[in-house]
Amino acid sequence: MTTITINNQELEFSFKFKQVRQLVNKVGKDIEQFEEIVKDLNNVIPIGAIGTGKTEEEIEELIDADGTFNAVKQILEAFTNEVVIFFSPNSQSQAN
Repeated sequence: MTTITINNQELEFSFKFKQVRQLVNKVGKDIEQFEEIVKDLNNVIPIGAIGTGKTEEEIEELIDADGTFNAVKQILEAFTNEVVIFFSPNSQSQAN
């Protein structure tokens, strides 16, 4: 789990199997297309919503209120880090 801060609000961000499945269904791309998913800014809102458990509207409002690209960057970095940990062979030892 990662903590991100958007518009001075701390959010817990987590991406495990359930969230990966939700994202694959939402964006219509398989996780093997990870780089394409991250590069497409249209995916920032769904990634943020799925990873934090907030609605897409809430994430979009937080990003708009933040007013910086840093919010987008934090979501994408947290997603990248969480997915890498989840798919790495030693993920249990890294997560603890």
